[in-house]
Amino acid sequence: MIWKVSNHLCLFILFVCPVFIFNGCHSGKNQNKTSGDKGTYLFSEEIRYAQGFDIDYYKEYTKVTINNPWTDNEKPYKVYYLLKTDSFEIPVEGVKILSPITSIAVNTFSYFEFLSLIGELETVKGVTDGFRIYNPEILDKLENNQIIDLGDPFNPNIEKTISLNPQAVINSAYAQMDNYSVRLIQVGFPVIYSLEWMEKSPLARAEWIKMIAAFYDKNSLADSIFNEIEQRYLAIQDIANGIDKQRTVMTGDIFQGTWYVPGGKSFNAALYRDAGL
Repeated sequence: MIWKVSNHLCLFILFVCPVFIFNGCHSGKNQNKTSGDKGTYLFSEEIRYAQGFDIDYYKEYTKVTINNPWTDNEKPYKVYYLLKTDSFEIPVEGVKILSPITSIAVNTFSYFEFLSLIGELETVKGVTDGFRIYNPEILDKLENNQIIDLGDPFNPNIEKTISLNPQAVINSAYAQMDNYSVRLIQVGFPVIYSLEWMEKSPLARAEWIKMIAAFYDKNSLADSIFNEIEQRYLAIQDIANGIDKQRTVMTGDIFQGTWYVPGGKSFNAALYRDAGL
C-alpha cells in the first residue's frame, strides 16, 4: 500500500504520537458501569475516544472495566477493583489489586511510553522481545540485568515471570484466553488485559494512559497528560490539513517472514489521514 505523506508527518509522529504503535480495529463499549457494585459511587472517568475501557470511582475503590469487543452482550472482558487495603469484599468475578502497584511485567510495547509519562518505568521488572524495544531506560536496565527479558511475546517464559514475582502482568487481550495468561492466573498473578491495539484512532490509543494510570493511583496526572497530547495532536492536524505538497512512502512491517500493511480502517490509516493525506 502506498501513502502520500506531507512534509509535516515526521513532526506529527515525533512530537504528538510517541505512544501510538501497532495496528487497531473496533471495540465495543460496556454501558453497564455501576449496577450490582458495593460501595459508594462517586463519579466516572471521562473517556472521549477509547472504546475499550471504563473507569468508575467509588469511595472504597476504583473500578476499571475492560470491555469485550467479541460479544454482543454487555459482559466485560475483565473487571479490576483497585483498593488501598485488602479488607473490602469485591464481586467474585472481579480481580482485586492493591494500588498503587509497585512491580509489573509488561508484555505489550505500548505501555513503556505510558509508564514513562506517569513516572513509573522503575516498576517494570520484566519485558518481552527486548531487542525490539527502543526506550533507552528499559534498554539500559536490560543490559544491566535490572529488567529480565521474558522472551517471545506470544510465548513468554512462565518460569522467569514467576521468579520475578511481579504484582501484576500487562498482557494483550484476545478473543480466546492465551496459555500464558491462564498459567499466570493459576499460580495467583493478576493479569491486566489491554485492548488498546483494537482502537481505531491514535487519540483513542493514547487515552489508554488513563487505564494503566489507575493502577498507580495517578489518574489526575494521566488526565492532564492526555489533555496535552490531545491539544497538540489536534493543533498539528489542523496544520497538516493545510499542506498541499505531499510525498509518497510505503507502510508496513515484516513479521515472521510476512510483510503486513495496515488496512484503511486501522489506527495507522487514521494517523496518515490526520497528517493531511
